[in-house]
Formats: sequence, structure tokens, C-alpha cells
Amino acid sequence: MNRVSTVSSCCSHRTDAYLLRLLEDDCPQLDLTTIGLGIEKAEGVVTAAFKRKGIVAGAMLAKRLFELSGASVSVYAEDGASLAAGEPILRAEGSAAALHAVYKTAQCVMEYACGIALRTREMLDAARAVSPGVQIALTRKHAPGTKPIAYAGLRAGGGIVHRFGLSDSILVFDQHRVFCEDFDRSLKRLQAESPERKVAVEAGGPESTSCSASGFRPRRSRPFAARRAGSIRGSLSTPPAESMPATQRSTQPRAPTCLSPLGPISRRPSM
Repeated sequence: MNRVSTVSSCCSHRTDAYLLRLLEDDCPQLDLTTIGLGIEKAEGVVTAAFKRKGIVAGAMLAKRLFELSGASVSVYAEDGASLAAGEPILRAEGSAAALHAVYKTAQCVMEYACGIALRTREMLDAARAVSPGVQIALTRKHAPGTKPIAYAGLRAGGGIVHRFGLSDSILVFDQHRVFCEDFDRSLKRLQAESPERKVAVEAGGPESTSCSASGFRPRRSRPFAARRAGSIRGSLSTPPAESMPATQRSTQPRAPTCLSPLGPISRRPSM
């Protein structure tokens, strides 16, 4: 097995482990409703499609969720594709037990990934209308446990990753500096500890950049895309409340504006 296939296999294993945890979270023992109705062996079909025009994201995660539950899946659109309302994204077939075990989890994964993808694409288009070289980068400030979903949406929308986590890059904040009795000395120690890595220090403004980083000269800059700031600022995953059904607005977290719900599960006709 070559290095590429080894890495791919390792990544697939981690993805499966993550998705299995999602399934177990929703159904840790038995699906009492499906089994109680005695319909678990009946064959069914479910299709995912947009309610309105949107950007496909999380389709492969949803596909794998269905497969792990024992269903067979056909995917009609790749992440990043722009589809009109009603165009199919994927179709899954299997027993009622398999479909109901994954149906809602797969829907939520796609809803949030597609919502992030749409917001990312909208922000990127607005920013590049002012400055074509602008990038939209995702930080670590997503809901804990949702990293694979958030990153799937980000990439589908055309964004880039600012930072995967604490272990892939070095970034010093004010919250670090308050613990340093001598920040210049601490910074030199940090650079010596990781000589092969770039050390980034977040500054509140030009007046706070006078540390001992040799050769560093802050540039004068203007606020990012100031002329269009109102159209590109905002949360990637916090849409207007009107996108939620009225009965859910007061009790449910805000879902993305671009929904890709799985359509109703239908029973497959007997041959």
C-alpha cells in the first residue's frame, strides 16, 4: 500500500468513526417507534433536494452516513455545485430501519453544511467585487464537534481554512500575553521551541506591534473591504429567524438559510 492510499485509508477511518458517533448519539440503543410499528423490514426510498437554489455541501458525509446504516446511495451532485430548487442531490434506498436510523442525522449534516457553503459563497462574491484577491477563511470558532461539517461547507463555498486547531499553527493572543511576565523573552522562547514554524502574534492595533520580532514593520492598512462592509460581515451559520418555521423560532438553534432537507421517506412498491 503506497503512502497516498495509506493516508486516504486513515482519513476514511477517522471520518467513519466520527459519523458513527453521530449515529449513536441519535440512536444509542433501538428505534422504538420503527420497531414498535413493526415496519423495520419494509423497503423505502428517500431523496434529498433543495427547497430553494443553493450550494451542495456535506453530500459525501450524508452518503456515508446512509451506507453505515446499511442503505444503498446514489449521489447526483458534488459538493460545491449550484443547484436549483427540486434538483436531486442524493437518493438512498433501504429498509425502514436503516433509513430512519440515519434520516434526521443526514438531513442536519447537509442543512448546516449547505448553509455554511451558501453564506461563504455570498461573502466571497461580495468581497471579491471590491478586491478580487480576497479570501474568506474559517476560524476555530465553530460549534464544538462540528469541524468536519463546517469544513465541508467552507470548502464547498470556496473558502479556505484559517486554522484547523491548536496543533497545526502558532498564534499568540492577548489571552496568552497576560500570563507572560516578560513577553519579549517568552516570544523568543516560543520561536526557539518551534524554529520550523511561523509564529503569528495577533495585535490590537499598530501601537501593540512593538515587540521584539526582528525586522517586523507593521503596514498601514484600511478596514477590510470598507465600501462593502455591510454586505459581507456576518456569521456563516446564523441566518435570519424567518428562515425557521414559526413554531421553532423560540426553542431551536438557528438553522442555515439554505436548507437541503431529505424528502419524505416513501415505501418502495413491491415487485
